[in-house]
Parts: sequence; structure tokens; C-alpha cells
Amino acid sequence: MSIGSGVFAKGRNCEAIWCFGVNSESSQSWQGGADDNEVIGALTFGLAGTDCGVTIQDRKLSYRYIFNLPECWQVPSGKILDDVSIYGSHLGEKLALAKSALVATAEPQKLTTMARDRIISFSVDQLLVPNKPMLVITKIHDITHARKREATLRTLLLELSHRSKNLMAIIQGLATQSAKYSPSLESFLKSFTGRLHAVSGAQDVLVDSNWQGAKLFELARRQLLLAEADRDTNVVFEGEDIELDPNQSLHIGLALHELAMSAVTPAQKVSGFKRVSLKARIQKVADRDHVMLEWNSAPGLGDGKPSDDFGSVLLEKVVPAAVSGVVRKKQTKDGVTWNLTFPLRPETPKPKRKRPLPRE
Repeated sequence: MSIGSGVFAKGRNCEAIWCFGVNSESSQSWQGGADDNEVIGALTFGLAGTDCGVTIQDRKLSYRYIFNLPECWQVPSGKILDDVSIYGSHLGEKLALAKSALVATAEPQKLTTMARDRIISFSVDQLLVPNKPMLVITKIHDITHARKREATLRTLLLELSHRSKNLMAIIQGLATQSAKYSPSLESFLKSFTGRLHAVSGAQDVLVDSNWQGAKLFELARRQLLLAEADRDTNVVFEGEDIELDPNQSLHIGLALHELAMSAVTPAQKVSGFKRVSLKARIQKVADRDHVMLEWNSAPGLGDGKPSDDFGSVLLEKVVPAAVSGVVRKKQTKDGVTWNLTFPLRPETPKPKRKRPLPRE
């Protein structure tokens, strides 16, 4: 008869199924006053709708009990039940050999197979009941979802390792180049710490989006906040809030940090209206979508010069190269303008990582 989503079958000449193998002292098992039929009924009901099935056979491998077979197999009617009639010749013969090995050696057996794009695990073991002959119990698990989760976890761990190595290389490069261009230890600590915080801010935005990407304006807000540009500065965002991929987010975050730091130098502030604007739009260039970024800082927000020469290298060479873009920067009496044009999405994944920072 059919119960839930599985199939239940009981041998014609077998005894009633009894409650088996319950250790009354176990903290994970207990049996009170319920009779055997109540217990087996409850166990049967508990298995219904799960990815687990059970079969029980005697030492001669005659079937006594079958419940909740995966949908890729059915209990045949009008036939003597054996592994071949249920599972087919190829798998049935393997299972019969495994069960025979269990009977001969008392060693548990395991077998995994593919069936209709499902991964099915068979665990064959002894079923020992006091004062009764040994039985063979086969636990059947559909482990497709578990295997997929394992594969996903492995992929995530590999991706994490890859990202961690890239991040360490970037931080090492930032440290080396910041030190190279810094005239003093104090200057190095200030510039390197700021850039480290910029990388951390970009990472936070990416984590919030499950590493899918970062919204441009949120990324800019984080970098401006780190530079404390929001205290005395009127910040304006215009155009499209474009979603950047992880590589673009990291490097453009660094560029925004350098721009923000150069725009809020306290010694250069003057009274009056002070404004930073970031404009973004998408435009077709050679049949590809490109992002047009324009950063403007008004007079009175600093001289537009980064904290050290490496800041200029970041803005004019490193960041454009990392996002396959082109940059233009100009400084006039009306302020500082930094334009960056780059493809919205990379054409193809590159097998070799581009070095984000120049080496000596």
C-alpha cells in the first residue's frame, strides 16, 4: 500500500515486525508502553515524506519489509521480490553481493549510485533482535542535496581562498608603495591606514551584497564617511547608481578614498559653499556599455593633491588599469575634476590576476 510519498511492502509469510534494537539506557532512544504495531506505525509515519528509505531482509535475503523507496524504483507486483526485480540487474547484483558479504563477514557495506540524476546511498548493516535470527537492514538515503551543498561549500572555500590571497597581495602592495612614496614614518602610517580602511569599507559593502557587487553611491558614501567629508561638505550624487563587480568595487573604492582625502584637507578649507559631486551614467562605446564617472570637488575643499605621490599613481594609473578604463584629471580655478570611463562588465574572466599595484 502507499503511504506518503513512499512505498510500503511487507512479506506475505513474515512475522509481525517488532520493535528492534532499542537501548533503554540510551539518552537518544526510549520505549514506553507502546506495543510493537504502534512503534512500527510511528516509525513508518516518521519516514514518510523524507529522503530516507528502509528495507529488511532475512539471512537468505528474502524481503520482509520495504518502505519509502526513492521514486526512481518501485516494488514490482506479482513477482518474487529480490534486488534485481526492484533495482534492475546492474545495481541489483551489486546490492546482492554487498548483502551477501555482510551475512558472511558481519562487516557493514556501503554503496552509492546515480539514478535519474539523483545520488542514492545504500548502507547495509545487521539488524540484531534478542532471541531472533539476524536480519539485514538497508538504509537508503537520497543524498543529492547534501552532495550539492558539499560542492557549493567547496566552491565557496576555494573562492574565499582566492579572494583572501588577492586581498593580501593588494594590502602588501599598498604597504610597499605607501612606504616608498612617504617622506616620514608618520606620513606612511597616515596614508597606509587610510587606504587600509578604504579597502575594508569596500569589503563591507561587498559582504552586505553577498559578494554580488556594490552600488556605486553606497560605496562612495562609505569612503566619504571614512574621510569625514560629510561633516562640512555638501555631497551630491547624480545619475545612475550603478552596480559594480567586486574587482571594480575594490579599486574604485580606493580611488574615491584618495579623492575624498584630497578634498577635505583641513588646512585648505575656506569659509563659504563647499561641494563634492559624483556623477555616473552608462553610455555605449564600441557597442559595449561603459560607465562614465565624474568626480568634482569645488574650490575651498583642498588643493586636489593626494596625500602623497602614490595617491596620484593610484588615481591615474593603477585604478584605470585594474578596471580596463581611461582616466582624465584636471584642476582649474573652479575645482578638481576626475573622469573615469570603463566597461560596465568585463568581457571574459581572466585566468591570470592583474596586479593592482605597480612594483618597483
